[in-house]
Amino acid sequence: MGLIPRPQMYMDPNIGLGKIADIRHTEVDSAVAAGVVAAGAAVQMSSGAVTTVSDGKFYGVAVAKDYVDNLDDSPQTSKYKAKQMVPVLRKGTINVAITADVTEGQPAAVDGTTGNFKPAADTDTIVGTFKTAGKFVADDATAGSTAQLQINLP
Repeated sequence: MGLIPRPQMYMDPNIGLGKIADIRHTEVDSAVAAGVVAAGAAVQMSSGAVTTVSDGKFYGVAVAKDYVDNLDDSPQTSKYKAKQMVPVLRKGTINVAITADVTEGQPAAVDGTTGNFKPAADTDTIVGTFKTAGKFVADDATAGSTAQLQINLP
């Protein structure tokens, strides 16, 4: 008798980090991960592979998995390992982690130290628009430090 997957271990029934918020006008490409890439992280393309944005040009947002890689008892971490295919949202709305409080309609930029998103300052490159407000919680990033981001890349 096989082990039956338990959906509650790897998939939040509510919208979670890296989950597409609205399927209308959505475009997703696939790319190979050069290293570990977290769901909902801003990614850059380098030598035909994606990595979390550090100093490169914003390519898109890593979309969360809707499946489990293995059937052990540990919760899944929503991270892609090196050499795994990563779905990358290039156009649409997705739930992302934020590093500061944001308001609806505010321009968004990538926080190059974390690969998460922040309100765009005058010197930042704007990558999209926040579609919902979000409050940053420094002690626990999973306790509400998310917002919906809309992007439209060529």
